[in-house]
Amino acid sequence: MLYALNDEIIDNSGEIWNNELNCSLKLRDMLHRGVMGGIVKCNVIDIHGKEQIRELQIRRLTGHEIPAIRYVDSVIESVQHAREMHTFRGVQFKSLRMDDVLQHQLQKYMMEENQHAYKLVVADMDSSSPAYASKTIRPGNVVATINDQPAPNTFQAFYQLMQNIQQQNKPVKFTFENNQVVIL
Repeated sequence: MLYALNDEIIDNSGEIWNNELNCSLKLRDMLHRGVMGGIVKCNVIDIHGKEQIRELQIRRLTGHEIPAIRYVDSVIESVQHAREMHTFRGVQFKSLRMDDVLQHQLQKYMMEENQHAYKLVVADMDSSSPAYASKTIRPGNVVATINDQPAPNTFQAFYQLMQNIQQQNKPVKFTFENNQVVIL
C-alpha cells in the first residue's frame, strides 16, 4: 500500500498537499509534476506490514502508453459549446462543463467515474418566465428526465427533442437531479 510520495503523506482521498500551489492534488497529478528523468520516492507498506521505500523514475511514455488528453476548455471546444445552448420557454439549457461543476459546487461530477458523463444543466432563466416565477429551479440544476424519460445523452438529441416538443406546443415536465420538478 502506497502511503506517501517523497515523504509527503497521501490523505484518505488519495491526495497530497502541494505547498507550492497551496492546494491538495491527486496522486497522479503530483507524479505528473515531477521532473523528467527524476526519481520519486514511494513509501509503501508491503503485504507483511513492513515499511519499504521504492523508487520510480519519471520518463516519457511512448507509443501505446500515451493516453488521450482531454482539455478542460480549449479554444475550439469553447466555440462549439457556445453553440450548445438552447432556450426553451425562458429556461436556457447547456451541456454541463467543468466550469459549471465548479461554479455550482456539483462535487458529484468531479468524481472520476462521473467526469465524462454527458449532462444538461440550467444555465440561466428569463426573469419573466413561469419557471423563474415558480422558484423551483435555478441555474446549476442538472436535468434528470424530460417527460419521465431519461435526459438525452447528447446536445444534438436534446435540441431535436426540444424542437419536436416546441412544434407540438404541449407542456413539458422536467425533473432535475435534486428531485425538483417544473412543467413548462
